[in-house]
Amino acid sequence: MEDLSDEELVRIFNDGDNSVYEILFKRYYKKVYSLCYRFCNGDSNLAEETTQETFIQVYQSLGRFKFNSSFYTWLYRVTFNTCSIAIKKAARLRSGPIGNHERTIQGSDSTEPSVSILKKEKNSQVSQAVADLPEDQKQVMILGPIMGHSYQEISDIIGESITVIKGRLFRARQNFKTKFKKLK
Repeated sequence: MEDLSDEELVRIFNDGDNSVYEILFKRYYKKVYSLCYRFCNGDSNLAEETTQETFIQVYQSLGRFKFNSSFYTWLYRVTFNTCSIAIKKAARLRSGPIGNHERTIQGSDSTEPSVSILKKEKNSQVSQAVADLPEDQKQVMILGPIMGHSYQEISDIIGESITVIKGRLFRARQNFKTKFKKLK
């Protein structure tokens, strides 16, 4: 069963064999966690909770999957929606910025302590600048430059046209540059 496509697994699940859900879970857990981690600004606890909530939502909603898009695209939409709700909820519970920005973008450690400190400082500034973007711009920055998805993939995941994605990414980059300069 491991070699079946996502769509075939969804059909089997919808026919009553819930055991195939574990295959989908194992297939996508790392990708969903990675996306949640980045979207939650490196807060590993919130990312773990959000990943778990995403898979609960997927399990409960799989019967409503309409095969209009790939399972992967649908899963990422569920992930984004779940992250958005979790971030808003966390923001209400906290008085400071969401998450620990230090870990969002990681560089290689250096044996030279001063170089390591400078890298951590720059990573923190980059993470903070991304975290401060409006949600729609943050989504395209995470999916594009950070995770390496193409315009078409981002379009499929978010459900907007490529033209809209390009415009958002352009504004996100401009906004990022402004925010990053202020943090220096």
